[in-house]
Amino acid sequence: MNVIFKVNDEVKHSAAHVMAAAVLKLFPDAKVGIGPVTKDGFYYDFDLSKKLTPLDLNKIEGEINQIILQKLPFRQKVMNRE
Repeated sequence: MNVIFKVNDEVKHSAAHVMAAAVLKLFPDAKVGIGPVTKDGFYYDFDLSKKLTPLDLNKIEGEINQIILQKLPFRQKVMNRE
C-alpha cells in the first residue's frame, strides 16, 4: 500500500495519536506524556514498565498498520476552557 500525500502538521499530529493508540493497546499500563509535532515528524514520551526492544517496535508498527486499515474517522473538537 503506497499512498503519497503531503505531510503537514495535521497529518503528523494524527500519526502521533495513532502511534499512542497502538502503544496503549500493546502496553495498557503505559503512561503517555507529550507528543508534539516537530519539523521532521513528531515524537511521544511514554513511561513504560519495561525497556522497548526491536521486537516491541515491530509489534507497535504492526498495530499502527492495523489501526490505519480500520480507516477510523479523525475529528477535531475545539473546546473552551470552561
